[in-house]
Amino acid sequence: MPASYDWSGAYIGLHAGYLWGKVDYDEPDFPDFSLNRKDDAFIGGVYLGFNHQMDSLVIGAEGDFGLGGVDIDNEEDDPDNTYSAFDSDWNAHIRGRLGLAMDRLLLFVAGGLAIADLEIDDTDDGFGDVRNTHLGWTIGGGAEFAISENLLVRAEYLYDDYGREGGEIQGPNAASDYDVDADLSASTVRVGISYIFSAE
Repeated sequence: MPASYDWSGAYIGLHAGYLWGKVDYDEPDFPDFSLNRKDDAFIGGVYLGFNHQMDSLVIGAEGDFGLGGVDIDNEEDDPDNTYSAFDSDWNAHIRGRLGLAMDRLLLFVAGGLAIADLEIDDTDDGFGDVRNTHLGWTIGGGAEFAISENLLVRAEYLYDDYGREGGEIQGPNAASDYDVDADLSASTVRVGISYIFSAE
C-alpha cells in the first residue's frame, strides 16, 4: 500500500557526527616499512538531494560536503613514527539511495563515490609534503523521520574507503627525495536535519 507521507521532493540540510579514520602508509623504496595510524574527530557539513517515491519504495540521489578528519602528528607512541604526519581536512560523497517508507519513517541504504583530501608531511627540517585528493567508495544506511510535512531528521552510518594515492616527498637535496603512498578509510556515525520541498 502507498505510504501516507510522501517522501518525494528535493531537500537540503546540515549534518554532524563523529569519524574514526585510519591511514595505511608505505614507502615504496623501503618495502619492509609501513605505518598504520588511527585518529577520530568530530565532523560537520551540508547535504542536498532528491527523493522519488513509488508506493513504499523511495529512490534518490544525494551529495554532501563535510569538514573534519584525521589529524595525526609524528608524536604517536610508535618509535617508527618519528617524522610522518597525516592530515585530512574535508570529505564529500555522491550517493544513490534506496529506501522503504513506512508512513513518516524511512529506512534506507546508500552507496556511491567518496572523496577526501590527505596530506602526508615529513616534519624533519628541509623535507616537504604531498597532498592528494583521494577517490574511493562509500556504503552505509540509516533511518529518517518526518517530524513535520517539511522537516526531516536522520541518523546514519557510513563506511568510506577513499583509496590509495602517493607522490614524492622532496628533501634538502635530490638524493634525499623519496616516494610515499597511503590508503585512507573511515567509519562515520552522523545525524542530520533537513528541509524537504514538496514535489507537488
